[in-house]
Amino acid sequence: MQHNSYRRWITLAIISFSGGVSFDLAYLRYIYQIPMAKFMGFSNTEIGLIMSTFGIAAIILYAPSGVIADKFSHRKMITSAMIITGLLGLLMATYPPLWVMLCIQ
Repeated sequence: MQHNSYRRWITLAIISFSGGVSFDLAYLRYIYQIPMAKFMGFSNTEIGLIMSTFGIAAIILYAPSGVIADKFSHRKMITSAMIITGLLGLLMATYPPLWVMLCIQ
């Protein structure tokens, strides 16, 4: 029984940590807008376009993602979301051009 309790706490810690990291990654451009614009060579208008794309995509996809979440296993959804977020974060770390950043959002 003790092993099962320990495993649950480890699982909770991993999910909490990964949720925090993925949240930070999604909103990184809000925190570091000016340095990010300089390093990636984007203007403030282009950074604003990236932020707007993220907001519009979020508005459009919230309802369908709720329906999808009801149809599939939570474990599979969280795992796939963390893997996809990690891969897109690695892609973002390569300083991609504007059109790639818009697709990532």
